[in-house]
Amino acid sequence: MLQRERILIPQPDGQCGCEFAASAEPAETPTGATAAATPTATPSRPTSRRRRGSSLLCSPAASDLEPARGSRDPVGGATQLRDQFFIRVTSGPRKRIAERAGWATSLAEAEARAKVVQNWVNRLRHAGLASLAPKFVEAGAKANDATLAMIAARVESLVSKDGAYSVRKVEKPTQKGEPGTFRAFAERWTSGDLTRAYPDHVPVKASVADDIERLEKHIYPRVQDVPLAAFTREHADHVMTQLPVTLRRGTRRQVAQLINRVLNLAVFTGAIASNPLPRGWLPKAPKPESVGKESLLPSEEAILLAGRSAAGDTVVPLACRVLYAFFHREGMRKGEARALEWPELDLKKGLVSLDENKTDRPRSWVLDPGVLRALVVWHDTLGKPNAERVFASIPDPSWEKLAALYRGHCEAVGIARARLFQKKENKLRLRAHDMRAFFVTAAMYAGKDALWITDRTGHTSLGMLRTYERDVRRWRELGEAPVDVAQAIPEVACRL
Repeated sequence: MLQRERILIPQPDGQCGCEFAASAEPAETPTGATAAATPTATPSRPTSRRRRGSSLLCSPAASDLEPARGSRDPVGGATQLRDQFFIRVTSGPRKRIAERAGWATSLAEAEARAKVVQNWVNRLRHAGLASLAPKFVEAGAKANDATLAMIAARVESLVSKDGAYSVRKVEKPTQKGEPGTFRAFAERWTSGDLTRAYPDHVPVKASVADDIERLEKHIYPRVQDVPLAAFTREHADHVMTQLPVTLRRGTRRQVAQLINRVLNLAVFTGAIASNPLPRGWLPKAPKPESVGKESLLPSEEAILLAGRSAAGDTVVPLACRVLYAFFHREGMRKGEARALEWPELDLKKGLVSLDENKTDRPRSWVLDPGVLRALVVWHDTLGKPNAERVFASIPDPSWEKLAALYRGHCEAVGIARARLFQKKENKLRLRAHDMRAFFVTAAMYAGKDALWITDRTGHTSLGMLRTYERDVRRWRELGEAPVDVAQAIPEVACRL
């Protein structure tokens, strides 16, 4: 029977324990450290040490040995994947662990935490306790300041062998444990744990922030404490019946898809035997043409990019106007523009490259000349940064409510066309996504072919493009034509 080392590690909520750890008999147990965690199931085959809940064998591996004398200890690092930050810690020769730091708001914060956690791991390795590193890294990545201090004290106790905490050998359980609640399993997906455990089958999702928002708002309040093994169709139906009656059909379907996705992942991982939702349970997707949408006219765009009120005051920040021009001429998705960094732009040749995006299809294209000039001015205004997000000066709350910000700025500059702000059962008011609609309409107006357009939007089918043809006809009938955005933004025009 395989055995492994177990040690109790405090969690961010102030409690102690982990899914494969058990407390030793401490000489003196601090407050909040009395609970012992329940062992988990024996995996059917050995798993990677970098995976959550991996087994730790008693026999020392290469990474468990004390580092060679004279070797330089790793210092730790961090990385960013779209809007999420991860700490990276070296636990042994050619062994790295990456854990998401959900609280981090910048790469610098994640790097600072990585250095602290790496120091723990270095000390554990020197003490011959490298097998404990993965769980300490996981706990350290998630911990708040108070919990961080508790973990640091535990590392000090283990390394100094003062007797307060010790490691003991326990038998690895052979029976399968409980899969937990619906929320617990869903958070394993949204936090990236399932992606790290099954990288070939559970890809990173670019729109995970939207999924978390819908889970928190519509699903968790109804079924978060329901055991996954006891989840039935009635629970799913209860979530759907409690949705606001004003919620549009497309959003209702997205909520249903989330429930179904979590259950399908639970089946895939073996947490439950089958999905309780029958085929056909998902609401039908509304046809695109059944919902009215509206985007700005070129003359209205020119007013917005000028950014001035009727009194002549600047009411729209330059950062937002450059962003709106970028959306209107380049057609990126919101998440792509939000994560765009200066190294992905070649301002000398006028190129932009997106290697990571929603459709997993790398894209690169030549920027609109007006947008290029606006970006050069914006780059100079910021002091010519080299490695940060292009639109980092726009705060996160504004990105989360970009549609409201966009509408508010339109109203502030005097755009008063009522249809832009009306919301009806079959009509949507102006949205952030309508900036992509403006781009497609402007491109079709200029005679660009479908391939040129999809290179920029990332659409994988041409069906969506046909819905914009009537907007092009309307522009022509009204005598509207897109403006040069560099001329429309006063701060850029004065630098030409």
